[in-house]
Amino acid sequence: PGQGYAHGLRGAAVAALVNGTVISIESGRAGSHEAAFQTELLPALEAGQITLQQLQAAATRALLPRFRVGLYDPPELVPWNQIPASVIESPAHHSLARRAAAQSFVLLKNEGLLPLKTATAGGPSTIAVVGFGANSTSSSINRYSGHPQSSTSVWDGISAAAAAGGGKAVLGASDSAAVALVKAADVAVVVVSGEAEGESHDRQQLGLPADQLAFLSLLIATKVPLLVCTISGGAVDITLAQQHAQAIIAMYSGGMEAGSALADVVFGAVNPSGVLAAGIYKADCERHDCCACHCHRMVAAINTVIAFTVTMTIARLCALLTGSNASDFLSMSIRK
Repeated sequence: PGQGYAHGLRGAAVAALVNGTVISIESGRAGSHEAAFQTELLPALEAGQITLQQLQAAATRALLPRFRVGLYDPPELVPWNQIPASVIESPAHHSLARRAAAQSFVLLKNEGLLPLKTATAGGPSTIAVVGFGANSTSSSINRYSGHPQSSTSVWDGISAAAAAGGGKAVLGASDSAAVALVKAADVAVVVVSGEAEGESHDRQQLGLPADQLAFLSLLIATKVPLLVCTISGGAVDITLAQQHAQAIIAMYSGGMEAGSALADVVFGAVNPSGVLAAGIYKADCERHDCCACHCHRMVAAINTVIAFTVTMTIARLCALLTGSNASDFLSMSIRK
C-alpha cells in the first residue's frame, strides 16, 4: 500500500499472492505491512478474493524446497547435518572468496599505472595506502554476510604483496599526516566510499562526501600517481578521480578476502574482468532541471523494460518446456 498500488493491506496481500509471491517476511505486528500474509490471507479467502487452490499452490511452492533439503526430517537422516562446523571459513573457502572478489572488481580507469611491478622488478619501492577504511575489514563486508573470523583489509593485502616483492607499504588515514605519506611515496592506493546506505536509510547524494572530496583533492595536488579504490554498496560518482587519478577500481563489497584480492589485481596476478551492473550517474544529474539527467533516466527506463521483457520471455519458455507455470521460475511483485 505504501507505493499506492493496492487499496489497503488486504489488497496488497492478495495482489502479492496472485502474482507469485509465496513468502512474506513478517514481524507479526498486526495492522502493519509486515504482517500482511499472516493477518489478511484468511479473511481474503473467506471473502472470495482468493481461492483455496491459489493458497494451497502458494503453500506448496513455499514449503517444497524445505522438504527437499530435509528441514522436517530427523537430523540423523539429513546429510547436510553431517558437515562439521570446521569447514566454515576453511582455507578452501578463503581461497574461493579471494578468487570471487578479484573477478568481481571493475577496472574503471587505467592510464598505464596497473599492474604494478614489484620493487625487485623495478616497480615502486614505497606504496602509501590511505583513505577512509583503508585498514578496515568491516567496510568490505556486506551487512547480510555475517562476521567472518578473519578477513583482509586493503592495507593487509597491499602491504603483504609489497613486502613479498621487496618493497614496503605505509599506512595513513585521511588527514594531513596521510598527505605527507603520499608525498614521500612512489604510488598511493586511496580508498574512498560513498555515503552508507541500507534498509531505512537512503543516500542523499550520488557523489563522495565532502570530507573525502577535500582529502582526494589534496592527494591529487601531490602529483603522486594515484590508484583510487571505491568501496560501496551502490554506484558512486567519482568524477574527480576520473579526471585526475591514474587508475580506478570499483571494489563494491569485496567480502572477507577483499584486501588480498585487490593485491592480486594491482600486482597483475589476476586480470580484472568485472563489469558494472548498473550505470553511474554524475552527482550534478541530481538536479531536476538537468536535461542530461532526464535523458539518462529515459535510457535507464528503456533498459529496464527490455530486461523485464527478456526475463519474462525466458520464464515463459522454461514453463512451456517443463509444463510448469512461469511463476515457478520467476517470483515477483509489481509495484507502481
